[in-house]
Amino acid sequence: GWNPCVLSVKNPDTSCHTLGSDQPPPHVSTFYDRSLFHLNRATWKANGLIRILARLMGRDLRANVVFNLVCLPDDAIGWVLPAFAKGHRLIKSRRIDCIYVSCKPFSAAIAGLLLKKAHLKPLILDLRDPVSFPNLAFDKDLSGRFRRRSLQKIEEAVFKHADALIVTSDEIKSIYLSLYPFLRGKIHRIYNGFSFVPSRNE
Repeated sequence: GWNPCVLSVKNPDTSCHTLGSDQPPPHVSTFYDRSLFHLNRATWKANGLIRILARLMGRDLRANVVFNLVCLPDDAIGWVLPAFAKGHRLIKSRRIDCIYVSCKPFSAAIAGLLLKKAHLKPLILDLRDPVSFPNLAFDKDLSGRFRRRSLQKIEEAVFKHADALIVTSDEIKSIYLSLYPFLRGKIHRIYNGFSFVPSRNE
C-alpha cells in the first residue's frame, strides 16, 4: 500500500562506484539531484602527493591520511545539501509520510536526519554495512583512529534521532546494542538475501 518516491544522485562518482544500466521500475517515481562535489579522486591524488613528500623525508606513509581526515562520514558528503533541498521539495509536494534511507553512503543518513528535523517525519535507516566497525576497516595510524572516533560520534548523533534502524545480521545488531543501548526496541535485523531450497517436486 506504499507509493515510494526515490531520490538518488544524478552525477555519481564513477571513480569509486560501478553503475548499473537498469532503469527504475516504471511505477516508481524517481528523482535525481546533483552532488556539489566528489572527494574520492581528489583525496587519493592529494594523499599520493603527501606520500611522495613523506618518502623524501624518509617516512613510509601507508594510510590515506587525507581521506581519513576529510571524508567524514564518507566521500559522498557533497550530496547532503542537494539531497536535503530536493527532499524538502518532494516532502511538501508529494505529501511524504516517512523518510527511508538506504546506507551506504552514510552521508545520505545525514540528509535524512536534516529532513526529519525540518518536517518531523519518521526516519528509518536501512544499514547494509556497519559504519564504525570492524577495526580492520580503519587504518591503524593516528588518522585512522581519528576517523573511527569521528564516525562513532556522527553515527551516534544520527541513530539517536532515527525512529528505526535495520541491520543485516544478528551480530551487527548485538554490537550496535552494546555500543548504543538506546537502540533497544528500534533496531531490527532483516537479512539482505535469501536461500532458495527447491522441493523434491520442483
